[in-house]
Amino acid sequence: MSEAILIALIGIVPSVLVAIVSIISNNAIIKVKIEELEKHVNKHNQVIERTYTLERDLATYWSKYDEIKERLNRLENHKDKQ
Repeated sequence: MSEAILIALIGIVPSVLVAIVSIISNNAIIKVKIEELEKHVNKHNQVIERTYTLERDLATYWSKYDEIKERLNRLENHKDKQ
């Protein structure tokens, strides 16, 4: 092998190794950040589910309230007629 090729290989090998190590460490950091984001998304989704449940229950309670109010009005009207 010529001396120039050997010197080029000696110069390229460390650069390639540094690039590989850098890629591996960046992947590890990205993986950790993605896991953190997944936790935040899961918390957010739980809040959304709880909010939906609360809204549904609240609609049910308002419906029951309206029914009770209507019954009360009918009773009062019936009482006034007598």
